[in-house]
Amino acid sequence: MHWCGGEVGTVVLLSQVPIENIRRVRLDDQSRTSNLLLQILAKHHWNKEWSYYFESIDALPESCLMIGDKVFEHKSKYAYAYDLAGAWRSLTDLPMVFALWIARPDIPQSIIDGIDTSFEMGMESVKNNTARLKDWERDYLLNSISYPLDEAKMEALKLFQTLVPGL
Repeated sequence: MHWCGGEVGTVVLLSQVPIENIRRVRLDDQSRTSNLLLQILAKHHWNKEWSYYFESIDALPESCLMIGDKVFEHKSKYAYAYDLAGAWRSLTDLPMVFALWIARPDIPQSIIDGIDTSFEMGMESVKNNTARLKDWERDYLLNSISYPLDEAKMEALKLFQTLVPGL
């Protein structure tokens, strides 16, 4: 599971204009969850009604949702950056759950255990710094993301589902 308790830094609304002047936002085609989160926040947190689109001939549109490592490359090109996980926390006082790792019920427990063990080994290499990551990558994995599913995250998931536009 990929979640964060505050700002995550890799799911942001980037804009050349302040939030009150945004009219259109290019969405990121790599994350349905983040696109829905932006729409929830626009309506319930910022009280805005923006139009959304995917296509753009502009490499850097006036306002866009950007996720992943590309945020680190492009963030400095924008005057304003709004972290969506931080805004969700501000709106709900709950962590934002961006993704879940789940298995079908018919998957053998041995496979699930193997995946869990691989994850634990990978995180141990991050903690011990044997993964040869850049400092910011290691910091991100250790401090910006938390993986265990707890009650607050379950509550956040349920709330998110009730707020998703069109559900």
